[in-house]
Amino acid sequence: MKYLDALEAQAANVTSMARVVAEVLGRTPPPAPRRPVLIGMGASYAALGAAEHVLRAHGGPAQRVVASDFDPATFEVCDLVVALSQSGKSRETLEAVQSTAVPALAVVNIAGSPLAQASASTLAFGPVPDSLASTAGYTGSLVAMGMLTEVWTTGRPGPGWRSLGERIAAFRSGTAQLVADLTGALAGHSSVDVIGSGGYSGAAEAGALLLRETSTMPTAAFSGRQYLHGPMEAGPGVGHLVIGQTDAAAVAAPLAARGHPVIIISAVADPAWAQPGVRVITLPAHSLTEEYVFTAILLQDVAAALSAERSTDPDDFGFISPDTKVEAAAP
Repeated sequence: MKYLDALEAQAANVTSMARVVAEVLGRTPPPAPRRPVLIGMGASYAALGAAEHVLRAHGGPAQRVVASDFDPATFEVCDLVVALSQSGKSRETLEAVQSTAVPALAVVNIAGSPLAQASASTLAFGPVPDSLASTAGYTGSLVAMGMLTEVWTTGRPGPGWRSLGERIAAFRSGTAQLVADLTGALAGHSSVDVIGSGGYSGAAEAGALLLRETSTMPTAAFSGRQYLHGPMEAGPGVGHLVIGQTDAAAVAAPLAARGHPVIIISAVADPAWAQPGVRVITLPAHSLTEEYVFTAILLQDVAAALSAERSTDPDDFGFISPDTKVEAAAP
């Protein structure tokens, strides 16, 4: 699916995916694991950031791991591998599942995908068409993981999922000027650092990846505290985009004090952020996972506009390795 078409279909797709996931979890909710490991690659790995944080906040020792770094000996103490891949074809995620005797739950867009076939159980949120730079695949992953973690932590998904698609449509209908302003601000930089601490690390990773894939803008993702240990030493041409409230003041204050403009995207606005050079964008999100979703919706539109500004095609990737996807699971 073309990137711009995928953006227009996001609200309807989220409504559809939330309904599908609610039906699946209502029929056969997976039992809550004691020590889950969450694995994925690319945008799927980033999408696991919210789930990891929510599970830990409820006392569970959840751990998010890049699938290519999954070591069955190290993680043999876990009781469930949650393997997220919207396509269900990510080679590294599939090989990680096949390398361990620990049961795996595949969270996928395509129910009959190789990862689903290789896993003990499946939570499919589609099928919905996705673009090359993941749009519906990413938001669907967030919806599925968000609803799943709520089942595990509170017993059922919250009622907000039913209205999320409508709220996304309303949000997008009023952001045209905001998108134009953000695009203009980012286009003036030579590169963009995207910072997210704590539960927002995955949102920063996804944002940096999206902007880079669609517009070829050089980007990098950092956690907030790590950013203070050296990476903040950037030239005046570097943009600074902070996702979420955690450590936002610690990052923004020293940058703004030295004349570096900072953009903070968050569901809350802290009065401590009110200083020259800091722009705060508030999101209509009611949970951490919804912050990931609304951040993605906003940045997907910004990425489209930035791509046009930089004369790049968001549907034309220069580097696609066929080695990263598999069409069938090995017997």
